[in-house]
Amino acid sequence: MVVEIEKQDSELQLELCELQTDPSLLSTKEIDISFWKTLPTLKYPLLREFALKMLSMIGTTYICECTFSNMKHIKSKQRNRLTDKTLSHLIRVSSSEIEVDFAALSLEATHPQNSH
Repeated sequence: MVVEIEKQDSELQLELCELQTDPSLLSTKEIDISFWKTLPTLKYPLLREFALKMLSMIGTTYICECTFSNMKHIKSKQRNRLTDKTLSHLIRVSSSEIEVDFAALSLEATHPQNSH
């Protein structure tokens, strides 16, 4: 990894110089989130914190965009009478990664509702 150190924030410049010349890190081929997570905190505190903050913004933005997209599909012209509470529940379910076993839940119910 090569960056123009003099163009970076002054508080990060020293750590960037040390990082680029660190012999234990020269063999690193791929720099991803795991690289920044394993970077020694005592040796590179500012650089590590900065990198992790920048990387978390990408995930946060993606989650936010997905949630707005889900809301757009949930609250359509046909479903415009949803209350805020119901919409909140539907967004929570649509953005969750938890798998729901509806068959097992219906068997556990004490009085399942039958069709009329």
